[in-house]
Amino acid sequence: MSRTIWVVVGAYDLKVVTIWEGHAKVLSRRGASAVEVVLFQSYEAQVRALLASPGDPLPRIDIAW
Repeated sequence: MSRTIWVVVGAYDLKVVTIWEGHAKVLSRRGASAVEVVLFQSYEAQVRALLASPGDPLPRIDIAW
């Protein structure tokens, strides 16, 4: 079983979230790892989560857009 890939999206417009949710569904249907779209309330928190190490207590994301 593959792990979930966490993608953070800057939700400056609702259509951005909709687009990434669509990407996640397509990848899932094609047998890729599960993709979870995540929203952060601040850019600083997003950067900390992107740079977090696997053992850190912070949330950890794989890709930031």
